[in-house]
Amino acid sequence: MKEKLNIYKNLILKWNKVHNLTGSTSSNQLDFNIQDSIEPINFLDDFDNCVDIGSGAGFPAIPLAIYYSNKHFTLVEPRLKRVSFLSIIKAKLNLENITIINDRIENIDNISFDLVTSRAVSDTQTLFEISKHIVTPKTKYLFYKGDNVFKELNGISDYEVISSGKREYLYVKRR
Repeated sequence: MKEKLNIYKNLILKWNKVHNLTGSTSSNQLDFNIQDSIEPINFLDDFDNCVDIGSGAGFPAIPLAIYYSNKHFTLVEPRLKRVSFLSIIKAKLNLENITIINDRIENIDNISFDLVTSRAVSDTQTLFEISKHIVTPKTKYLFYKGDNVFKELNGISDYEVISSGKREYLYVKRR
C-alpha cells in the first residue's frame, strides 16, 4: 500500500508542474492530503461501492481505493485533463477496482452507490441534491469539510462530525 501511495504522490508532483492538478505542490502537502483521505478508515462502516464526486487529482478516492482494494470506486470528474491523470494513475497502480467517468454527477444514471464521497466540491445540501438520483435509503455520505460544516447541518438527522486536525469529516448515515 505504501509503495502505491508513493508512486501516486510522485506522479502528482510530476503532472502538477504542467497541468496544475492540485494546489498541493510539495511532498509534505501531498502526504497530508493522502493521510487526510484515508483518515476515515478509522470510522467508516462497511460498503461495497463508492462514488467520488469531482475527483480532481484523486483525493480522497485514490488513497481509499488503494486501501480498500476489495471495494469498487467510481470517480466522476468533468475536466478532461484530470480524467487523463486519473486514468494514468489507474493503469500505473493497477487499480482494477476503479472506474473513471468524464462527466458531471448529474448526468450519471442507472447506478446507485453505498457511499458518496466529496472533497472541496460544494456545500452539503448541493451535494445531496446533485447526487439524489444515485443513492438508496442505505447510502451513506462522507464529505471532507472545514469548520463551516456546522453551518451546513440543517435538515440532516443521522450524522457525525469527526474532527482531525484542520479537517471536519461529515459522515451522514441517513438523510
